[in-house]
Amino acid sequence: MSATYDLADPTIGLIVGFEESPSSNTGFRIKLLVRGVEQTFDAAKAVYDIQFSDDYFPYPCLGEVLFLAVVDAEGVVTELVNVNNILAEDNLIKTGFVMGTYKMFEVKITEETPRVSDILKIEGNAVIFTDFDRYSSSGAIAYYAHGGTIPAPADGVSFRLTPDVDVCTWDWTTSLAPFSRCSREEAKAKRFVTRASVGSLEDVEKNCYWVGFYSTRGNEAECDLIKCFLNAPPGWE
Repeated sequence: MSATYDLADPTIGLIVGFEESPSSNTGFRIKLLVRGVEQTFDAAKAVYDIQFSDDYFPYPCLGEVLFLAVVDAEGVVTELVNVNNILAEDNLIKTGFVMGTYKMFEVKITEETPRVSDILKIEGNAVIFTDFDRYSSSGAIAYYAHGGTIPAPADGVSFRLTPDVDVCTWDWTTSLAPFSRCSREEAKAKRFVTRASVGSLEDVEKNCYWVGFYSTRGNEAECDLIKCFLNAPPGWE
């Protein structure tokens, strides 16, 4: 990332839609889910065109990726910076924890696959690992990563959430079929989810098999954003 940003200031969120608009100063608009609220911005054409990029189709889906929106003095989003990977050397977001008990196209979900809630719990403003050691040693955790101030996960280890933590839920259980590599037209026909919705902490207690906690507001002592992915066996074809 060539530019320098203050985490307390940038617009960081998930893409939830695009539109062409004659009333826009640029002719294009983008909708972002930021701090639990859908916000609409005028957008440069290059920003609008990111939806057609092969980099984000068919997987990972564009709407899953955390972006920093670079907004100019006129309120136009001129650039989207991918800040999703907490382990990337120059990533703006440093503090976070990501874990999945399945991995798309690598590890399927079965009836025996543990849910996130089997491995950690949320009590008040704390995330506490309750049964990480056993599931990790048995190979039931398909992926995890921690960065910044988040300690290495182990039973009894915890980290903090902000009291007003935002939850963005990606619900694959509403699709008509398990996910598959397909055309955009086929994806629409199968009603594959294309965007995150405002969720709640209770979603982490449901059939959540992949979760991410991120510190996006500049306070590295707390995570303020959760991405929660709901799914069901087998998850993908």
